[in-house]
Amino acid sequence: MTTEEEKETKTKMTAKEPVDRKPDPNLRSTLIASDSSVKDKGKERNTETIKYYYLCSYPLREDSVVEKGNWGRILRKYPNFHFLEELLLNNRISGDAIITGDQRTRTVIIDQNVIRELIFERIRRIEFPKVPSRLDCLFVCKTLEGAKSFKGEGRNIDLIFEVEPIDANSRVLETDWSWINEQMMNTPVHEIEGVARNYWRGVIRNPDKRELLWDCDVRILHKVDI
Repeated sequence: MTTEEEKETKTKMTAKEPVDRKPDPNLRSTLIASDSSVKDKGKERNTETIKYYYLCSYPLREDSVVEKGNWGRILRKYPNFHFLEELLLNNRISGDAIITGDQRTRTVIIDQNVIRELIFERIRRIEFPKVPSRLDCLFVCKTLEGAKSFKGEGRNIDLIFEVEPIDANSRVLETDWSWINEQMMNTPVHEIEGVARNYWRGVIRNPDKRELLWDCDVRILHKVDI
């Protein structure tokens, strides 16, 4: 056998015939089932809707719009609110001086809600400027249980409505409303400021007292019967 014949023989011996790989029908079925499963899960995720709840003391029609900023509008009706706002937010006077009746503010009619909100607002502007202001937002509850809990805190005449945001991309803060209470005004201002920081950080102490501060209006979907 010549050298060329030996090379040809070795080539034939080492060459492998191509394997005819037919598709496995069972594998195809598995892939189809897996794909369907993913699609079904996607459908389930899409159909899940997050519900939000708003409280109001008077009836509201379905599809009506509630504008943000009502709490701030009410506070700004108090006598001398703008005067105190300018003094406190511009650091021209301390919260302690206002609460203790400093000579410069002795003739000012003071409301504890106003002082508390201005202290909270000062901390927000300085340390948490990206979150919505309590003075210009709209408050909603994240769960129905939370709405019931809020209703039970001296708001027995309120009705509960399921709502949706007008602008789903608006700024929002999730926090705990239990940080704010009447007793806090009996404490030094630096302690109130510490509470305000926990509030603006969104520290949750009680899951049933979560609230959302939305920087947008809401649309009424329907009244919740409870």
